[in-house]
Amino acid sequence: MSKKPYILLTASRFLAPQPSDPYISQVHLEDRLLMEALENLGQQAERKAWDDPQFDWSLAEAVIFRATWDYFERFESFQSTIQQMSNKTKLINPIRILEWSLDKHYLRDLYQKGIRIPPTQFIPIGSERTLQDWVQQSGWKECILKPVIGATARHTYRFNAEDTKPLEDTYRKLIQQEAFML
Repeated sequence: MSKKPYILLTASRFLAPQPSDPYISQVHLEDRLLMEALENLGQQAERKAWDDPQFDWSLAEAVIFRATWDYFERFESFQSTIQQMSNKTKLINPIRILEWSLDKHYLRDLYQKGIRIPPTQFIPIGSERTLQDWVQQSGWKECILKPVIGATARHTYRFNAEDTKPLEDTYRKLIQQEAFML
């Protein structure tokens, strides 16, 4: 066994959850399988919350990002924490890739390299255009609106092009706080 453990990063709410939640049970199953695989290779593995203020990241052999599904709630803190981690231990997921993939503008980068993505319009924070304007410009009949930084379907809306009116007030409030994609 190595002296330093591999750390599987998770959200703190996944460390001691209610056992009846199927999603969290799946997260635990996947983490257990990964930990068993590491242990079969003679490595030690532990689960830690990414925002654990007590843990010294230099004590980790490496960090594996798993279910950090609350990063978007404290995005700046998450970015700062992973930067600090990268200075103290190896990140299995390279920090450059992590940072790039946290913001869904990466889809535009993929598209520009010839990789097909769903038709997408990126709406900048503070946009003065209405949701109806964006939808009309798209010409799409069905749409999904979601934040460019987010997970777990937070502020994700699926709607028909003719039904923007009920969502317009919500959109106007949200677009003042963060960028979205349609």
